[in-house]
Amino acid sequence: MPRRSLLRLADLKRHLAAMTLVETLSGMDDFRFRLVGTGVAQRFLADATGKTFREIYSPVDKSIADRIVRLHRDTLQKSVPILARVGTIWAAGNHYPQFDVLYLPLADDADKGAFVWSVYSFPKRAEETGRTSSGLPKPSADATALASVVLGD
Repeated sequence: MPRRSLLRLADLKRHLAAMTLVETLSGMDDFRFRLVGTGVAQRFLADATGKTFREIYSPVDKSIADRIVRLHRDTLQKSVPILARVGTIWAAGNHYPQFDVLYLPLADDADKGAFVWSVYSFPKRAEETGRTSSGLPKPSADATALASVVLGD
């Protein structure tokens, strides 16, 4: 597993908007956002830098918080990248169209899995976002869909 210290954010400057970096907290029961790219913050309507997953997601839906924690924990425990396709989400009155995320495990200087670097890919066209040209959800969008994350074995 590569070390976090090898990640040179200056070399990735033009891509930072679509990235997050999180660190594990004691027991891998929560994670803290260390970096939230501007594109990710805009897409999710908030900059979560410095906050934990449970602070951000539990007030909205504890099951979503649990799934996000599990996904990041699996990335570190399995020491492998995980690609997730997240389906349409309706949460707290907001519509979040499908997107893809690549989760990459990173070690601390003691070579222990401690960070997850994530790269997001958001759709751009109306057909991909499930929205009409007015920006409203298409009538065929499934308003009850929750995040469906496909995890590897």
